[in-house]
Amino acid sequence: MKTPPERGPPWTAAGVAKLRAVVLEDALTRLARQRQPEHERADLMDWVCNDQLAPFSFLVCAAACGLDHEQLREGLLALLQGGQRATGAPQGGLKRPGGAVTTQPQRGIVPRGGRLPRRQP
Repeated sequence: MKTPPERGPPWTAAGVAKLRAVVLEDALTRLARQRQPEHERADLMDWVCNDQLAPFSFLVCAAACGLDHEQLREGLLALLQGGQRATGAPQGGLKRPGGAVTTQPQRGIVPRGGRLPRRQP
């Protein structure tokens, strides 16, 4: 009869919090890379824009780091959309380099469904 493999020590709350911080940092670092493959960038943005509560969701990872997930998400989206205000796109659309105004975000920075989550009033 086989003996089950030995398990290491159980996860501590501090260990889980540290792992959540690493997951968030990795996602943000990969999003900041200029040469990130588009499909990976879409996966990361799906994760960032998902409001699901799960052990390693964006909301939970941000909270574990003491960050407001909405502010972090808005700032990240603004940064990726060309450095606009951290509170979201300006009225009338986003200005692209060269002065053109668009209401559409730049390619590769929104989740696959093409919609950002709605803010709760």
